[in-house]
Amino acid sequence: MTLAILSSYCSEILSSRSRAFSLKSTMIPGTFLLVLIASTAALASPLQRAKPFVEVPQKIVKLIEFSTPSSPQVIEFVPNPYNFGYEFGDGQGMKQHRSESADDQGVVKGTYGYIDPLGVYRSVEYIADSQGYRAVIKTNEPGAAARDIAHGHYIVEAPPTAVVEQGLLYQKSKNIREQAMPAIH
Repeated sequence: MTLAILSSYCSEILSSRSRAFSLKSTMIPGTFLLVLIASTAALASPLQRAKPFVEVPQKIVKLIEFSTPSSPQVIEFVPNPYNFGYEFGDGQGMKQHRSESADDQGVVKGTYGYIDPLGVYRSVEYIADSQGYRAVIKTNEPGAAARDIAHGHYIVEAPPTAVVEQGLLYQKSKNIREQAMPAIH
């Protein structure tokens, strides 16, 4: 509605002599029309953009140049020989162990493992030297298979009789990745 139509409608209501004058009948439509006219007038006026609170001066910033050294910095590492280990059990048949040593050439050798009350065990012997990390895993865990993966070599024995008798063997399953993420064709 335009401003002219609204003002003529408003004047018609206010000057109408055919209706009986009552405060209720003229206040509500009159108030409504007054609010409607004011909001229409506000919308009809052009919008003004607000000025920013803080004016930021335009500056030219010079980028800092850097260069990489022509040869990488070499940090000398002097290996410190060490030796540590522990062994403990829970009194119920569960035992764990670990030992590790390093020489002055930086070669690290160690072993860790466990054995549970039923006789299921895993023992890992490892070495880390200039040829990388290599491990030999000895186990009789149900479901384990002899294989060479990454830098590990598995030596697998049959599970203990108590485990077999209780039916605690794992069923042979697919590769974990195949179970978690089915192939998309």
